[in-house]
Amino acid sequence: MNQSPARTHARFSPAALRKILLIQTVERLQPDLLDQDAHTMAAVAALAADSDAQILERRAEQLCTNLPTVLNQMARRPLWPPRLSGAALVCGLVLGLLTNFLGPAHAFHIVYNPVSALLLWNLLILLAGLAWWIRSLSDRAPTAERLIAPSGPMRLAFLELLRRFSMRGLRLGETKEQERIRPIIAAWWTRQLQVTAPLWHSRLQLTLHLGAIGIGVGAIAGFYLRGFFVEYHAIWRSSFVTDPAAVATLLNLLLYPAIIILDGGAIQAETATQLMSPAGAAGSPWLHRLAFMTLLVVVIPRAVLAVRAQARARHWQHLPLDLNEPALRATLREVKQRHIHRIREGAASEIRAEICDFSQRIASFVREALFDQRITPALLEFRQTGGSISSLEQELQERTIAFQPILGAHLDRVQTAFEQALKSRLRLLVGRELQVENPQLGPNPLAEPSRLSDGVANAVANDVTGAIGVIVTTAISATLGSLSGGIGKSIGIAVISHLLGTSGPVGLLIGAALGLVGGGAAFILGRDRMRRNVKSWHIPAALAKLALRESKLAASRNATEAAVRTQIQAQLEPAINDITEGLLRQLPQEVFGSRAR
Repeated sequence: MNQSPARTHARFSPAALRKILLIQTVERLQPDLLDQDAHTMAAVAALAADSDAQILERRAEQLCTNLPTVLNQMARRPLWPPRLSGAALVCGLVLGLLTNFLGPAHAFHIVYNPVSALLLWNLLILLAGLAWWIRSLSDRAPTAERLIAPSGPMRLAFLELLRRFSMRGLRLGETKEQERIRPIIAAWWTRQLQVTAPLWHSRLQLTLHLGAIGIGVGAIAGFYLRGFFVEYHAIWRSSFVTDPAAVATLLNLLLYPAIIILDGGAIQAETATQLMSPAGAAGSPWLHRLAFMTLLVVVIPRAVLAVRAQARARHWQHLPLDLNEPALRATLREVKQRHIHRIREGAASEIRAEICDFSQRIASFVREALFDQRITPALLEFRQTGGSISSLEQELQERTIAFQPILGAHLDRVQTAFEQALKSRLRLLVGRELQVENPQLGPNPLAEPSRLSDGVANAVANDVTGAIGVIVTTAISATLGSLSGGIGKSIGIAVISHLLGTSGPVGLLIGAALGLVGGGAAFILGRDRMRRNVKSWHIPAALAKLALRESKLAASRNATEAAVRTQIQAQLEPAINDITEGLLRQLPQEVFGSRAR
């Protein structure tokens, strides 16, 4: 049997949800309202998010600042007036106080009066609510469609009131841009009602209940307050019900709980006869009965329902949104891809910069420890005494080979420093892009890559900053391995190649000797053959001094340093892509994945 995929919901405040839904609507209907720069800035603003929900919140917050003024203002206005429930209570109290005018000439009809109408209205509301509750027992969680459906004129009018409130003070003219905005507003309004239906439905119930409580309390307070200064008389007047027994029966049905509790028994016909007399009956007992019924039918039930509605409203203060919606999934994917793109570019730049520094440090060491301390003395001695070029060539090779162990030991030391510096650069880069402070390297930065890989999942589950350090270490260690052997051998080859090449000191001596022979001999014997013969000649000191003068030695020294630097950079260039891709293979899964947990 096919199973539907698991739904991942995140909860948002109404303010955040308004902006998320607005941006979602704009991107669906008028995506050109937001340019690439706005999306880039939104992705940067979302870097500090520690969950997919926060990515959406911060992205929407930033993008809303780039919307037209009308939309930006609407996004910042609450759907529900914040003081509407309190205003309903106050208005209800005022309206209830007005009901103390129960009738003319200080006489009030025992049934035909505003308080009785209030009682009847609340009885009908309570019965309707009970019927709705019984009907919904099979589906205790009302769907958004049922909640927002304008099932009656009052709810339809209320939704229109909400819409007008959210758009108060906004002026939508007939310009071309504002005509483009109208469909966005309509679609966003509908979408917002669908998602926030549980919240505003609970607040609507709370408002109506508080209004009813206000009317009930105001009515009781009103006729008790006026009763201190006015003598009320209760009367019964009817064109059709004129039998005292029938009147008593009707009143017992309408006011049964109050009559039983306050009087201890049912009303008799004699009491009804008093009500039907011209002067009527004393008003105070009937005021007490009406007040008790108001408490029993209006205030107490509505207070219980108001508390329940308030609890539901608090529950829905953070509303759920399904992050598996295609549009939201595409948004999250786009933001993370922008993060990855920034990290890829930044990582390549940081690795290249560290390789340049590393290459320069080694090249400087070779220049000072090899050329200055070993090669230069041999060249100076040759310049003073002269000799064969082949013997000088052999001497330079031997000194370079003898330098290999020293270079290898130095490379072992600088390799560790190079990896640590590279890790620091990448940790700071990733931490900066993800807005993570002080990303840690991890407990054992020089551990084996396989062991590091095994620990990544646990590190991420506990600490994203630790995971960054572990991932960086893994990417670098798995790519670089041991540098000293390969780089040391390539440096030796590069040095020998330069020293014996045409631009090196040996090449300078050969060029000087060939210059004395002349181009004709070289043409007759061939240039390569002449070069081989020249190497066996005895070069006089005067010619050696001319070929190996100070400016030439300085140029050769600098060229040797450049050759070593270029050789190292060329050898490490493939590592830029390898380390970057190794870093990015784990970051989306481990770091971004940890944010969704």
